[in-house]
Amino acid sequence: MLEMKNIMFVTATLGGGGAERVMLNLANYMADCGNNVVVFCTAPRIKNEYPLNEKVKTIFLETDKKNKALKIIDKIGKIRSVFKAYPGYTLVSFFPDINMYTVIADMGLKNKVILSERNDPARMPTQKYLRALRNVIYEFCDEIVFQTHDASKYFSKRIQKKGTVIYNPVNDGMPEPFNGEKEKVVIAVGRLSPQKNYFMLIDAFEKFHRRHPDWKLEIYGRGKRQHFIDYINEHKLNDCVLLFEHSNNIYDHVRECQIYASSSDFEGMSNTMLEAMALGTAAVVTDCPVGGAREVMKDHVSGLIVPVGDSDAMAEAFEELDSNRTLMNNIVKNALYVRKELSVEEIAQRWIERM
Repeated sequence: MLEMKNIMFVTATLGGGGAERVMLNLANYMADCGNNVVVFCTAPRIKNEYPLNEKVKTIFLETDKKNKALKIIDKIGKIRSVFKAYPGYTLVSFFPDINMYTVIADMGLKNKVILSERNDPARMPTQKYLRALRNVIYEFCDEIVFQTHDASKYFSKRIQKKGTVIYNPVNDGMPEPFNGEKEKVVIAVGRLSPQKNYFMLIDAFEKFHRRHPDWKLEIYGRGKRQHFIDYINEHKLNDCVLLFEHSNNIYDHVRECQIYASSSDFEGMSNTMLEAMALGTAAVVTDCPVGGAREVMKDHVSGLIVPVGDSDAMAEAFEELDSNRTLMNNIVKNALYVRKELSVEEIAQRWIERM
């Protein structure tokens, strides 16, 4: 019989981004396996973006200090009090700032601390002094999980020795790939932030659309929209480039489109890329730091990988898929391996082995 684990995931909130979704998928699965699982949010309760298993206990932190320095000290003290109440729990933290809080708050306690890097460590946090501080504090964790080997190489040899690479899981319960006639749509999914470089994607699609006016580009993402709307209007693409804030059935949209695109300048490992692969939609992605695409995708075998910021290359990739249906079909078939090899069960077991 497997030993039951005591696990506390430490995060800021219960929703918003891909990292939170990965964390909650792992928490839900581990709780279903009979482990004692707590999700500790270092911020007040807000609406959950993603479903949470009723077997998972939640804790939310309230801080009331107005002075920033005092607020940080107060926060660390309250986090430490929670850790003290759960002696022997493995603490799993997912974000640079929360990682630093976790290590400092747990000093001298009996909890094992596993940190996880979820983005490009050379760029996040954005402030140079915080990256330097993080690199020092990470020396004091027990283990660290990286999404890619490139992310691991950023850190010192001492930190690398504590590390292991575990890919993101693909969501359980995803629909099967669509078998009907797919729409002539390029789809992109992700928040409307500079990191995603949607302007490059729009430029690439515009070049492709000149030769293929029957295609459309759909972008699903939350964030500031007006500058994208203005850009689309300036380029007279209103009828073929569509912005959507959110969809409750985004998987159906992705699986019914012929091409998924990721134009990011940097990523940890794109969840939407993995989901597109699992849903049978041919993926065109940038070869961005920290190497998430190269870790799971082979160019011209399970997807197409293009240089960062190169709209010409991305337009050519769209062209290649549209003109070579054999290539597109082979890519779709080969990419489906992620459904099994990166299932929540497979990935969660790798995490549990570290605990």
